[in-house]
Amino acid sequence: MSKFIIILVIGILAILILLPSMALAQPDVCIFYGTVTLDGRSVEDGTKITAWIDGEKVISTTTYTNTDGQRPVLSSYVLTIDGTGNSYNKKTFAFTIGDHFQPAAEVAVFKNGGNIALDLTSHCQDCHEPGFLEIELRPSEGVATNICGEVSPPNLPVTIYFDEEPYSTVNTDRKGKFCTQIIPPISDPGEYTVTVINVWDKELSETFTIRTPVLDGSVIRGKQGPRGEPGEPGEPGEDGKDGKSTVTLVGLITAIGAAVLILVMGYPSKQNPPS
Repeated sequence: MSKFIIILVIGILAILILLPSMALAQPDVCIFYGTVTLDGRSVEDGTKITAWIDGEKVISTTTYTNTDGQRPVLSSYVLTIDGTGNSYNKKTFAFTIGDHFQPAAEVAVFKNGGNIALDLTSHCQDCHEPGFLEIELRPSEGVATNICGEVSPPNLPVTIYFDEEPYSTVNTDRKGKFCTQIIPPISDPGEYTVTVINVWDKELSETFTIRTPVLDGSVIRGKQGPRGEPGEPGEPGEDGKDGKSTVTLVGLITAIGAAVLILVMGYPSKQNPPS
């Protein structure tokens, strides 16, 4: 075999070995780009666009009029995020628009070496900064409850845990709000933890107390409430009749009965003297 063929084979083998490693060695940099609209309208040039991860600001840029194409594109942005030493790969980024950090409805996953088109939109005027999480149980005790809350950014799911076990996943609305019913999978009375976790693994917990209703025959009786205030006194009753009139009536009836008896039996007759 000639030296040329041997060198050629070695070269091909080297390329086959190096290509996969070169493909895997993508830089820890990801570029996001696109347009920006607020309430359906393009934002002004110079509007701040901020990238967030785990509730922390990473980098900001400003919008500009893109003249690279055939016609100008208003409110464009480009964000180049360097993840060197931060392990951003495959993590979710959120974005805000303007100096008041109005959350965009869109999120994106960081990809090493990525060049990702992402148009940003927002319709939320009173949302919180990314990373915000708030929950409430309504009520906090009983046999069932509703868990309601708000997260930022909006339009993202939250996971609900009951007693540290996954219960359900709920999508938030475009304002980041949610409300769903929880029927505990267990009935043993006691205190249990209800936890909500967002896509950035931020979590909040509240305590729910299960109270089992008391069964009395076929009637379910709840917990006895506090004793009420005494009522107002009632109206006085009518005066009774005088007792003397009753005695007079009885005497009259007795006299009439005696007279009738005498009339029926007659008076005793006088005996005639002997002749």
